[in-house]
Amino acid sequence: MRFSKPIPAASALVLMASLPFTTAKIKVMPLGDSITEWGCWRSYLWNSLGEQTTQNLEFIGTNSNWPVDNCPGSIYDMRNEGHHSKTSGEMARLLPFLLEQNVRLNNGVPDIVMMHLGTNDVAQKVPTFATVQALDSIVDTLRERNPNVIVLVAKIIPLKDDNRQSLVLKLNAAIEPWAQQKDTLQSPVLVVDQYTGFDTRTDSYDGCHPTENGDTKIAKNWQPALEEAIHFVTRRTTRYERPMGVPIEVILDEEVGGSGSANRIRLGKLCIRLSVLFFVFATLL
Repeated sequence: MRFSKPIPAASALVLMASLPFTTAKIKVMPLGDSITEWGCWRSYLWNSLGEQTTQNLEFIGTNSNWPVDNCPGSIYDMRNEGHHSKTSGEMARLLPFLLEQNVRLNNGVPDIVMMHLGTNDVAQKVPTFATVQALDSIVDTLRERNPNVIVLVAKIIPLKDDNRQSLVLKLNAAIEPWAQQKDTLQSPVLVVDQYTGFDTRTDSYDGCHPTENGDTKIAKNWQPALEEAIHFVTRRTTRYERPMGVPIEVILDEEVGGSGSANRIRLGKLCIRLSVLFFVFATLL
């Protein structure tokens, strides 16, 4: 392990003793239109992740107005950045303001973004290239706020309207090569297929918005990609914070992963505790 900034050896023990032994929560932003804002898939996804994962996780966004009792049996972080009726272009223009509002609300900036956008583009017959340009702009804006952000972008769910369905297929076909081009080691862009297996006859109540069954499918499709992204963030960076709130980043070497990272962190915490105890004991003597 190495600190992102050198710390003088004489002050290292005092500094490390002042650090709480808790990692900051990973911030996930559900970003989209009404399918994100109104969908219970966020609830089903949160609960499917399990308490061990969600205790170190938070959804962030300026919205939290969808009543929890609309998603039976669910207790979850309701915050999101879903905005009904918005096209990708409208969201691209709105996003800088929304990110600033999240900072003002003490939500912070997202580590991971789950983005399902393009349905309203298709409904309004926005050209596919314009939608892709808007998605590109959204990723650029997110990277301006967090150069390490991980973006999970969905191939959108189908529409029942046959006149629009061909546009859905065209957009989804364009998302894959765009994501591959936009993907970087520092800020991955991963495609999540929400289209395949979604049946508008049984999974949508109006040919567009998901039923409970549709929300369940959407959640299941997000889950493995989100878990992979969470693991990537956890492995890459473990954040500690001083009491005054100034973050100190302990960056794990890339070759160290999975349980090895966790074991090394636990060992480091144990060594710090023992060092502090020894220091106090020596002082008392």
